[in-house]
Amino acid sequence: MLIQLNNITKNFVVNEIFSNVKLEINDKDRVAIVGRNGAGKSTLLKIIAGAISFDSGERTIREVIIRINSRKYRK
Repeated sequence: MLIQLNNITKNFVVNEIFSNVKLEINDKDRVAIVGRNGAGKSTLLKIIAGAISFDSGERTIREVIIRINSRKYRK
């Protein structure tokens, strides 16, 4: 396994960008991330790259696990 995301959630202020994202990419896999403008494609790639943090969930890159638990936002 190269990359695995489990239950990744990302919020900007009170806007939920995505929640409970699950993704697994293995060696030699070819992956395309598609979606409408503003759907969170770039944000997802930045989370995978470690350029920005995520609010909750677990990211594993080559057997190194990064886990974050956060409080839910309330309006």
